[in-house]
Amino acid sequence: MFTGIGAINSQWNGFYIGSSTNNGGGGGPGIDVNGKSWGIYANKGNYAAAYRSFAYGPLQVDQSLSLSMDNGYIDSGRYVGFVLRSGDATDGPFDYDTGARLQFIFFGGGNDYQIYDNAGQQDSGIFFTDTGLRFVFTLTAADTYSLQVINNSSGTTNSYNGTLSGTAGSGINSIAIFNFSAGTSPNNDCFFNSLKITGP
Repeated sequence: MFTGIGAINSQWNGFYIGSSTNNGGGGGPGIDVNGKSWGIYANKGNYAAAYRSFAYGPLQVDQSLSLSMDNGYIDSGRYVGFVLRSGDATDGPFDYDTGARLQFIFFGGGNDYQIYDNAGQQDSGIFFTDTGLRFVFTLTAADTYSLQVINNSSGTTNSYNGTLSGTAGSGINSIAIFNFSAGTSPNNDCFFNSLKITGP
C-alpha cells in the first residue's frame, strides 16, 4: 500500500484507481491490470507524492525492482516520475527525493525522459510517450545498477548501467512516485502499476 503525503484537495491534487488508457492522446496499451492502475493528478501549482517502503528491507545485490509508469501530457516546467531512495522519509511532498539513489523524470516542455544518478542528469534518449513504460531496475553491486526501460507500444528496450547517487553503500529501501502539477485535464494524469521485487 502506498502512503500519500501532503495537503490534498480533490480539486487540485490526489490519488485514485482508474484506467491508464485515457490520458495523453488516449488509446494505446496503457499499464492496466484488470482494467485498473493507480492514478496521481495535480494541477494549479499543487503537488502529489506517494511513498512505499520495502517490507523486507533494502534491495539486495542481484535483486530487481520492476514497475510500470504511464504519464499523460505534462505542462511546461512541471514534471512526473519516480525515485528509488535510501530511507523512507514521508514528511511531505517535497521530501520525495530525500535519500535519492536513482530518479526517472519527464519535464514538461522537454523531449526525452531524464535519469538522475551519480553522474547527475542524463538524457535517456527515450522520447515522450503516453502509452506507458515498463522498468526493470537491478542492483548489480552496492552502488551500481542496470536499468531496462521497455516501451509498451513499440516493445523497444533501452538499457543503462551506472553508479547510484547519494551516500555510498546506503541501501535502497523505498520508492516515491510523484506528480508535480502536470496539468488540469485528466489527459495530464500519471499512472503507476505492477510494482514487484524479484531475485535471490
